[in-house]
Amino acid sequence: MNTKTLFARTSILTLLLFCNPLFQIAFAQSWSPLGAGIDSSVYALAFSGDNLYAGGTFRMAGGQSASNIAMWNDTAWSPLGSGVNSGVFSLSPIGSKLYVGGNFTNAGGTAVNYIAGWNGTTWSTVGTGLNSYVNCSAVIGTDLYVAGNFTMAGGASANYIAKWDGTNWSSLGSGLDSAVNVITVSGTNVYAGGHFTTAGGVPVNNVAKWDGTSWSALGKGVNGAVETLTMVGSDLYVGGIFDTAGTIYADWIAKWDGSVWSPLGQGVNYVPLALVADSTSLCVGGAFTYAGGSPANYIAGWNGTSWSTLGSGMAGTTCGPLTAPVVEALAVHGKDLYAACNFTSAGGVPTINIAKWSGTPSGIEENTRTTGLTISPNPNNGIFQIALKGTTGQQTEIAVFDLVGKQVYTETQTNSGHGALTRNIDLSACPKGMYFVRVRDGGDVNTCKIVVQ
Repeated sequence: MNTKTLFARTSILTLLLFCNPLFQIAFAQSWSPLGAGIDSSVYALAFSGDNLYAGGTFRMAGGQSASNIAMWNDTAWSPLGSGVNSGVFSLSPIGSKLYVGGNFTNAGGTAVNYIAGWNGTTWSTVGTGLNSYVNCSAVIGTDLYVAGNFTMAGGASANYIAKWDGTNWSSLGSGLDSAVNVITVSGTNVYAGGHFTTAGGVPVNNVAKWDGTSWSALGKGVNGAVETLTMVGSDLYVGGIFDTAGTIYADWIAKWDGSVWSPLGQGVNYVPLALVADSTSLCVGGAFTYAGGSPANYIAGWNGTSWSTLGSGMAGTTCGPLTAPVVEALAVHGKDLYAACNFTSAGGVPTINIAKWSGTPSGIEENTRTTGLTISPNPNNGIFQIALKGTTGQQTEIAVFDLVGKQVYTETQTNSGHGALTRNIDLSACPKGMYFVRVRDGGDVNTCKIVVQ
């Protein structure tokens, strides 16, 4: 069970008694706080332009009142009017409007039904809304897809998933037979994950695809609840409470390539709750402490071959039903990765429930001011030449890093003089994608991006 579901059930007991577009990611070495952070759990992150929106179950952001939703403008936090009256679990911008879904029934003083729109100034209803809470949302063009625990949208039947076209609600066939935890999109396809056994009347196991007309299974699916999904190129990555995908063993996380399931190495040791990716690499957040058999505190990177850490990860917990750190929301913007939910430090830096991982892999900074280093061809097929106009007469170290900071190539050249250095590099055995080449010559360091196609 994800923490959103736990919160919703806790809220119900008290009364009685998250989706992501694709971005390019460049991971870095250092964590930093976002001001004074957020005083309680964050479950959703989304960018609109350069503004980061955070939703969850909190009352303060940056030391000021913010009811379950707030905006970070890279300098300071601000509320969205008077916010909403209960948890926010999904955020999706379309044009100038931010769509917000969750377990709330009031937004800015306006009665709403589990979903609302924010135009930068005021809150508004989204038709007549839904009859129960929203867990997740995603966008195709100008159409908003939402999913969760509801069975009605706009007053009509819509079993656990629905579409808003800006004017009307509609169902996706006959929907699913139980709650949906997460959706993601690719082209015109919508992928749904949760704890369900049929989609549009078709037998499925906890994950399914909607192609705009009908539902279909993803092979034999997975044998437990799905908590998070994302696409990397044409591959679907799935995380959740399972150990089998299709017919193969897959520890909490697996990949579907459109035909077969495969594991991600040794996987992780507990449930993943958030995934974000670029065209070749994946970042995973959750409640785990190991990835690929090595320590990784609640966040890790997967480059298609191996796992890596993002610094020392997260530590500490601030509140609520969580007794250990957890990462349940991830977003990327430019070279920066944002992680959030419940923790008090990231990489040993005090960061209250939200943090930023900035720059390029392993602390490498791309140096565009020095013209002494040239790489050709670029892009390339993995085989390229490095040329350095003049060396210091000392040793020259060449290193290549992938997007999660793993060193994939290194060599050291002993220079006999101060002449030019030329070396041929072969990365043809490495996965396609973006890499960083660092050339360290004495005290001079030059770094350039390359693309292996």
